Amino acid sequence: MNLVITDISVREADGLFCLNDLHRASGGANKDRPSLWLENQQAQKLVAEIEKAGIPAIQSKQGLGTFVCEDLVYAYAMWISAAFHLKVIRAYRERHSVPALPNFADPVSAARAWADATEREQKARALAQQQARELEAQKPAVEFVERYTSAAKHDCLTFRDAAKALHAREPELKQFLVDLGVVFLAGKRQRMEPYKTHIETGRVEVGVGVTDDERQYAFKFWKFTPKGFEWIAGRWMARQIHERVLERSEA
Repeated sequence: MNLVITDISVREADGLFCLNDLHRASGGANKDRPSLWLENQQAQKLVAEIEKAGIPAIQSKQGLGTFVCEDLVYAYAMWISAAFHLKVIRAYRERHSVPALPNFADPVSAARAWADATEREQKARALAQQQARELEAQKPAVEFVERYTSAAKHDCLTFRDAAKALHAREPELKQFLVDLGVVFLAGKRQRMEPYKTHIETGRVEVGVGVTDDERQYAFKFWKFTPKGFEWIAGRWMARQIHERVLERSEA
């Protein structure tokens, strides 16, 4: 498909585009002549930089005009005006989105076009599958953020509340906290007690309560502060992601 800007078809030769046609498409103002732009020092530096990479940048064709590469088309359009630059960008986008029809009178050309179309379809399908896999991989992280946001609305969380917020089994989370050095197990009943460090840093809050029964025993309790839960939640999620990566590598 030809590059068409404001109903002007821009001629193409050897992958280069006619600046004279672009000038006409822009309105043909004298101040926007291609020769004036090419005299511009910035344009000359751009041409030199492109040709340094071994890419044909500009070519004069007798009787036809001056032809330049796509990068210089954008640069010339931007030099003219922001509005024309935008028109050129959109014209290229439309050009690339519409595949050229094959020459059905030429079996070789038609076969090549069919093969190209099949390859594009396969690449598009592969890209869609890759994006679906990436979305699936991100799903646990999204769910985790939703749970964390909901839990973070509370002032402090007990161990049980934290386990529910993280969708973690209590024994597994308990061992995780022990391994992380947040709590230690005390007494015959292996009660979880927080290390002093986490109390001092404000991650854990301790207090004393009284039972509701007639005996009214005093007991000590601890909870995660919002700061502490955020700290634990981040490390718990990192562990979950690490385990999923290992599962995929072993699969």
